[in-house]
Amino acid sequence: MQLRTTSLLAATAIFAVVLLVLWASRPDTDEQVAQLFADIRTGLEEYDADTFMARLDEDYDIAAHWPRARELPTGDASLRETVHTLAVRYLTALKLRGSNPPRFTFEIHDVAETDGAIVVDATVTLDDVPRTVRVTPARRASFRLRRHGWLRPTLRIIGHDPLR
Repeated sequence: MQLRTTSLLAATAIFAVVLLVLWASRPDTDEQVAQLFADIRTGLEEYDADTFMARLDEDYDIAAHWPRARELPTGDASLRETVHTLAVRYLTALKLRGSNPPRFTFEIHDVAETDGAIVVDATVTLDDVPRTVRVTPARRASFRLRRHGWLRPTLRIIGHDPLR
């Protein structure tokens, strides 16, 4: 009985230390914001629509932020599913053609955290293939983000100023 109690206490202590180390080593908000934008860039560079679509919060309103998306034929799918499918097809076609992926650049100017919401002031650009076609001009915009998870949270975009 004594051995079992000692083992249980040791396991609990180890678990508590691991949780403490994970909590203490988690990136701060500025690092998480930079990682969010870097993940979007990486997703595009690797022709991976899932990577950057995963950085959009489930409450991100595609139709409100990209009004022309309302014109897409969705059939039985949601607008989000349709946009995801089109992004996968577009990036796959670029990869199969051997074309360069779209280039996403960003510069973070300010990160503010109020009442659990994170607001980021950043300049972003998206250059299409070939590199001479700019999809969005360099645009300084405010991005609204939400944390997901508690121990090692990630950030997702819930909204932004117009990028068009």
